[in-house]
Amino acid sequence: MHLEYSTVANCKPEHIWQAFQHVEEWPKWSSVITNTQWIEGEPWAQGSKFQMQILQPIPVTFRPRIIECNPPGFVHWIGETTAINAEQWFSFEEQSDGTTLMKTWQEFTGPASFMFGESVRTAITNIYVDLFRSLKEAAEKRALNSSS
Repeated sequence: MHLEYSTVANCKPEHIWQAFQHVEEWPKWSSVITNTQWIEGEPWAQGSKFQMQILQPIPVTFRPRIIECNPPGFVHWIGETTAINAEQWFSFEEQSDGTTLMKTWQEFTGPASFMFGESVRTAITNIYVDLFRSLKEAAEKRALNSSS
């Protein structure tokens, strides 16, 4: 299963990265993520892992491993369990008008992924909507504070 979501932020990729890079602060600005912390390796280094609990549609603890990270514009991770693998990419691309295109796309594979119906697809997309809305607000606030 493949899912994608994107939106535009009125700031530079650096402002988005300043908010995104601190996983332990995600619960302060996201209503769908809690209990975030690095559990292995150096933050954002290839092979490092962090933990987060996704609250909706049901609480799930997720432990992604970093595959690639090129701040401030690109992150790729994978979360693996016996039933499902969730591989996700984030890109923050500066646009010619000074905004940033925020994109994420995710591939789900494994036995449980075949049971994903439209309600699961909608629930996961709603997580992206909330996460990006919150991240966008936090980044735009940082941009305003840095220009004043």
